[in-house]
Amino acid sequence: MFRPIQPVSDLQRAQRFDDYDLAANRAGQLSARQRWRYLAARLGEHLLGALVVLFCVALFVNWLGLAPNLDLIGALFAVTILATLLLFAIRTYPTLKSGVKIINGPLQKHEIAPLGGLPLDEISVGSLRFFVRPAVWLVLDDSVPYKAYYLERSPRAGGPVLLSIESTG
Repeated sequence: MFRPIQPVSDLQRAQRFDDYDLAANRAGQLSARQRWRYLAARLGEHLLGALVVLFCVALFVNWLGLAPNLDLIGALFAVTILATLLLFAIRTYPTLKSGVKIINGPLQKHEIAPLGGLPLDEISVGSLRFFVRPAVWLVLDDSVPYKAYYLERSPRAGGPVLLSIESTG
C-alpha cells in the first residue's frame, strides 16, 4: 500500500520522513504516510482515553454494588466508542483542514526534565516550541537556522506537531 521510507540524511532518518514527505510539506500538505501516522496516533490517544473512562465507570459501578447484565455493558461500551470516535473526528478535522504550517528561524535546544520517564526533548524554531525524540534533538544543530513544517495543535494536547524540518543555512 505504502512505499517504504527512503531517508537521505541523518535528520530525515531520525525524524522518519523522506523527500516525498518534505515535498508535500513544502506544498502545504501532508503526505499520505504523515496523514495516516497522525490519524493513528490521535485515534490511539482517544481509544486509550475511552478505556480509562470505561474502567472508571466499572470501578464506580462495582463500588455501588451493582451487577449490570451483558446487554447494559455492551450498550455502554458502544456509546463510549461512538462518543470517542465523534470526539476524534471533531478534534482532528480542524487540524487536517488547516494544512501544514511553516515557520523559519533560529533553532534553540532546551534542556528539560523528563516527564514521567517519557523520552522527549524540547526545541524551538523561531517562536514555536516542539517536543521531539532524543534522536532528533541530537541531530539538530543549534547554530543553523531551520525551516519547520508542522500541524497546529492545542497546547493542552501537546502543542504543535513537527512533521519535518530542514536547514536553511
